[in-house]
Amino acid sequence: CRQHGLPLHPVYDWLPSKRFSCQVCIFATDADLAAIRRHNPRAFQRIAALEQQINFTMKAKGTVKDLADRWEAKQRAGIAVPEGKHHQLCLF
Repeated sequence: CRQHGLPLHPVYDWLPSKRFSCQVCIFATDADLAAIRRHNPRAFQRIAALEQQINFTMKAKGTVKDLADRWEAKQRAGIAVPEGKHHQLCLF
């Protein structure tokens, strides 16, 4: 993108993973889920509510809320790798 002077999607300013996919994706990391909850709470809440409604989680390790909560707790405790800019992919 830089080489061709193309702008990156704004999500790269806050999404910690190296990939860009659906708003709330089954491949999202715990860090991604925490970032999505912080930056797009409406989308996050829709998935969290759906998990409760159907009594099934999209991730085997727990609910999206639990995973985001655990990531943020690790961040506060200094255990998790801090979020930051990562490699970015531009598809044209």
